[in-house]
Amino acid sequence: MNTVWNKLKERGIPQRLGIFIAGSWVALQVIDFFSHRYNWPDAIFDILLISLAGLIPFLFIMNWYQGKTSLKFFLLSANTVAILLTIFFSVVRQESAKSNALSSRRNEHSAASQNTSNAKAYQYFLKAKFFLNLSDNISQIDSAIKYAEACIQSDGQFALAHAMLSQGYSRRSFYADPTGPWAEKAYVESETSLLLDSTLAYGYFARGFASWAPLHKFPFEDCVREYVKAIQLDPNFDEAYNQLGLVLAHQGFCTEAIGLMTKAIKLNPANDIAKSNITRAYFFNHEYQRVVDEFKRVPPSLYNVSYRTSQQAMSLIHLGEYYKAEQIMAKALARNKNDIPMNGAMAVLKAIQHDEKASHNFIRIAETGVPHAIGHYHHVAYDLGVAYALLHEREKAMYWLEWAAENGFPCATAFGHDTLLKDMNGYPPFVKLLADLQASRNKFQPFVSSALSSLKPKE
Repeated sequence: MNTVWNKLKERGIPQRLGIFIAGSWVALQVIDFFSHRYNWPDAIFDILLISLAGLIPFLFIMNWYQGKTSLKFFLLSANTVAILLTIFFSVVRQESAKSNALSSRRNEHSAASQNTSNAKAYQYFLKAKFFLNLSDNISQIDSAIKYAEACIQSDGQFALAHAMLSQGYSRRSFYADPTGPWAEKAYVESETSLLLDSTLAYGYFARGFASWAPLHKFPFEDCVREYVKAIQLDPNFDEAYNQLGLVLAHQGFCTEAIGLMTKAIKLNPANDIAKSNITRAYFFNHEYQRVVDEFKRVPPSLYNVSYRTSQQAMSLIHLGEYYKAEQIMAKALARNKNDIPMNGAMAVLKAIQHDEKASHNFIRIAETGVPHAIGHYHHVAYDLGVAYALLHEREKAMYWLEWAAENGFPCATAFGHDTLLKDMNGYPPFVKLLADLQASRNKFQPFVSSALSSLKPKE
């Protein structure tokens, strides 16, 4: 080791290396000083930096290998290429910076409306956000509404709080009280948020969320436009992707819906609602084993919500695993014998098992949900149609299948390939219903394609 070190010292290598390192450091400090003081463009800074980075080792190696012409040519060429690449990437970076600056200026007003200088209002806002994000449990929704209202009382100009309150009202209407004032109040709050800030992504999301309700007869195009606008304003808005997917799935665009919900989960792995909703898209698409598998990812707070687990049970029924399905439904009905979605699903199972009396008993309970018709009742209506079809009562089956299609579930994919509806095949009213649903889906295909293409990044 000493011999090698002595040879290096004899040739002056350590001294030269020290000089080159010190010189490099001084040169970097000079470049950095003038770059900041005189606000040099990034391209000039980068060119000088890469030139220095290439020049130092170039001189050092030339000093060591004097007379090597081919090596000199190679190093000079490499240094030139590095400088040209630096110029190219510097120009690209500057253009990107200009674009980001423009985007930032456009969002200045939006960013301001999403904050409040009122400390008390902000505390209420955080509490409302916490409860709203938990699940669709009614008591938690009520807590979210209470704190969002308190927030707005403290700062009425807080646009984001108005949008959040709108979503709270929408959930109250959708899950518990569709005949109350909540749907109207939800729409008013979403409009208020957009009046305060027309660039607020959450405002458009809230308006779409408020529109997707029994009161408005689930307007497909309107909801899609609102969610698309929200995503265009905020490309990382995971819940907007999720809800857009849910709307598309109900219209029969299940593949597109699964893609959007997958995107939502990728953007936010903690989005439990998206993890739950994607099971419904798989269910509408008749991917029953996938539904069962995906349910393993659904957290307990959502797993016990009956309108979701009823579709888990229905998937098991389609797979022929009747015992597992009945266990799930029996557990839910033990907690609440009037659980509407579970009674609808149990009616299907009993009809398959040829227990007509039991099936009719479950149907009777499920049909009592009509006067209240919460947002998800169209899925109960579909199950009632299936149960009646299995009981060979075609007219009653058609009544409920048509009710489901007219009230938020015109899903051609779900209706068209359901093996439990095989008894309806060839029945003229059912054939017409399938044709109408497919025609509706075909009509919306260009609109959906255009909407989704507008979400793709511009090249």
